[in-house]
Amino acid sequence: MRTRVAVLVGKPPADFTLPPLPLTTPPPPIPVGIPSELLERRPDIAAAERRVASANAEVGLAKTAYYPLVNIMGTGGFESGSITTLLQGPSAMWSIGGSLVQTLFDGAAGTHSTTRPGPPTTPKLRRIVRRY
Repeated sequence: MRTRVAVLVGKPPADFTLPPLPLTTPPPPIPVGIPSELLERRPDIAAAERRVASANAEVGLAKTAYYPLVNIMGTGGFESGSITTLLQGPSAMWSIGGSLVQTLFDGAAGTHSTTRPGPPTTPKLRRIVRRY
């Protein structure tokens, strides 16, 4: 962002500084009776909604690690020593196989964010809840 602003004002990015400015004014008050579609257009509300949706997707991914991965694969084709008998029944070949994969040990990598009840335990989830 700083580099883009430096290019826009015509200065080299190495010499340009853009100090952070905290928001000092609170958001405008919400009048009674305003449609929710107008509130969803506010950038801060839209950003908070996206952060919560992202955190929800991460929790869903963490829960999928508890289930095994099942794959079923199949192949088929024809094999023949002569081109004239390639598409006949005896030259057909096929195979089918499957696999089942389950994580036995993950070093407790997925247990902290999904098994404890109560407030969020990971720092990222705490930040998201605080901002929301």
